[in-house]
Amino acid sequence: MEAVQLFLNINKPGLDNEWNQQLTSSLKGLPSVEQVEVVEENERTNAQVSLKYKVQELSIDEIEKAVTDSGAAITEMNIHFPSSVSGVADPYGASAVATANDDDLNRIDGVLGIGISSKGIIKASIDPAIEKKQTIVEKITSNASRFRQ
Repeated sequence: MEAVQLFLNINKPGLDNEWNQQLTSSLKGLPSVEQVEVVEENERTNAQVSLKYKVQELSIDEIEKAVTDSGAAITEMNIHFPSSVSGVADPYGASAVATANDDDLNRIDGVLGIGISSKGIIKASIDPAIEKKQTIVEKITSNASRFRQ
């Protein structure tokens, strides 16, 4: 499977100038992480983290641990998985195939919402309060593999 993209909204620990560099370094040190970007809002404790990594080689739980070890709390978690839905039809046909699979994906405990774009990207919003998020990621990944030919 191709790399997935993970997007996190977080509350960071106060206004610490070193925090961004430390978290970025920590995340880049994890196996299979290809890209990391941490964006802080000026004079606020909100930040956004985006990273690209290989889901088969790194557990989302390890990423979460790196963030929480930095003193931050995850408030929102979205992950984008590639699939081959767009390879089977035009955008309208891909949407029809996606709709049938949305219901299965939305039934996974811990998934707050799911959608499949006409480009074949499965976009999942995961409950940041649930434990063992890797189980959710594995269920979505196995479901995404059903789309592959």
